[in-house]
Amino acid sequence: MPKFKFKIRDQSGKLTTGVMEASDIDSVVSKLMEKNYLVVSVGEDKENVWALDLGSKFGRIRTKELVFLYMQLSNLINSGVTLLESLEVLETQTPNPKLRRIMGDVRRDVLGGLSLSEAMKKHPSAFSRLFISLIRAGEAGGMLDTILEKIAVFTEKEHRLHQKIKSAVAYPVVMIVVALGVVIFLLTYVFPRFIKIFKRVGANLPLPTKILIDVSNYLQNNYVLIIGAMIALTVIYKMVVKTKTGVYVVTRIKMSLPVYGDLIVKASVTRFCRTLGTLLENGVPIMSALDIVEDILDNVILARVIRQAAKDVKEGVGLAPALSPFPIFPPMIIKMIQVGEKTGSLSKMLIKSSEFYESEVETTIETLISLLEPLLIVVMGAMVGFIALAMFLPIFNMTNIVKSA
Repeated sequence: MPKFKFKIRDQSGKLTTGVMEASDIDSVVSKLMEKNYLVVSVGEDKENVWALDLGSKFGRIRTKELVFLYMQLSNLINSGVTLLESLEVLETQTPNPKLRRIMGDVRRDVLGGLSLSEAMKKHPSAFSRLFISLIRAGEAGGMLDTILEKIAVFTEKEHRLHQKIKSAVAYPVVMIVVALGVVIFLLTYVFPRFIKIFKRVGANLPLPTKILIDVSNYLQNNYVLIIGAMIALTVIYKMVVKTKTGVYVVTRIKMSLPVYGDLIVKASVTRFCRTLGTLLENGVPIMSALDIVEDILDNVILARVIRQAAKDVKEGVGLAPALSPFPIFPPMIIKMIQVGEKTGSLSKMLIKSSEFYESEVETTIETLISLLEPLLIVVMGAMVGFIALAMFLPIFNMTNIVKSA
């Protein structure tokens, strides 16, 4: 809702200013007059309007905000509050300007006769196909509050898995950046001071020192070229991963890496099992469910596999036989799907598989960190040790010459 600045006088004549949220100026005046205030002036809060407009266009919706939104909407509906009233509450209480604007649009569309799923479908940046399909199933089955709660739990689990993978990648990246920063500082600031001393004395320099002098000179003379090359490589990478072939090749390379590739595969399989299991559990037909899963997966290789498997399922093949030719799916997953199809509990088996593989992802992350940590420490120690050796060897040589003289 927009905010309005106002000036009023109370019964004693004291002038007071304030800000109020309301749908329009008339609503502000009515509310103030009900409290027996004399309204002096009312105007739109221009600063707030500018910030709200900027935030609603360029702001980002965080996963935690969506989890809270789904959970709160579920609780309100479950408590007997009508859908329109629930949406109005969320619109006024949501702190994120972009999400607040979207909830306002959803409320107005529902008021105009659209269902909640149809209204949310207009905002793909906030609500994915997966959640819209689940909400549609909840509306059809009269269990919207239950579905919304499941969506909140699902979103939270997905977010937690994503954060675990990010933390596994962030640790070595931070270590490498710090190591490079230390080395560049030593080579461009500390070491050149030693070089001046060596030249002044005319010392005979050992090979490590000569190598380091060449590296230091290159960095100082070509830093613009190096920075330009780094920026160019980053831009090229961004352009490559925007193409279908490029993102496929990059994903294939990532999946072939030791340990990290295993982490990507397990995380992708976990997401596949959880998403498909959740859709099937809530009454979404298997063909529609596979189509949605293919659409939301960020692993293009797995998405291609799902597309091919969906064709086989459409022709009457079971899901387990359709997935078994592809090595990305471990034999245990195929076996559990097969059992689920035979016993009529496919959704439960898929969700159990996702829970098992989520624990496998955690184990793989711990393994990755335990392998990288000592390796990075050794590499950093070797680099700093070589620099120290190159700096102090000439000093030791000069000391020996002085002693012998």
